[in-house]
Amino acid sequence: MKYKIKEVRFTHTFYHATAEANVASILERGLLISQRGTNPFGLDYDIDYKKIYGSEKAMQHDKPPSIHLTEDFKIAIDYQQRIQQSHNQPALILKITTDSRKDILKPDSEDAKAYICLNNIERERISVSDNQNSLANDSDASEYPDEEEVLDNCSSTMSF
Repeated sequence: MKYKIKEVRFTHTFYHATAEANVASILERGLLISQRGTNPFGLDYDIDYKKIYGSEKAMQHDKPPSIHLTEDFKIAIDYQQRIQQSHNQPALILKITTDSRKDILKPDSEDAKAYICLNNIERERISVSDNQNSLANDSDASEYPDEEEVLDNCSSTMSF
């Protein structure tokens, strides 16, 4: 009698958009939940949820220290563009490998196709996405630096 072996997959790919100025530090130290709301290039920097949503809804959108992730590359591009427009800074999309045995993921209350990760993500599970602009505005691929260029350009500008 033959048994069919079920493959159990513990890892999954997500994406995280961030300002290019943050990339060298992230690739060196990982994504840290302590950065939520404190990074001046983040979309959640100094957010007053009571002002945005009103006092009753504020608590459901106020998030604990966490990392914003999405499975949908189109949404990652949207966040990338919002960072670029909001902060007038180049932004990149990072590819994150999550591990269901150790990562705590919760649905994001503000975005149906996104999650928040409640633990730090080690640098070994993070890379700069190869297809930064494959879905964005048909722009020229040369406008996005590769990982080595990012590290060279950003390593002296990072301080946390």
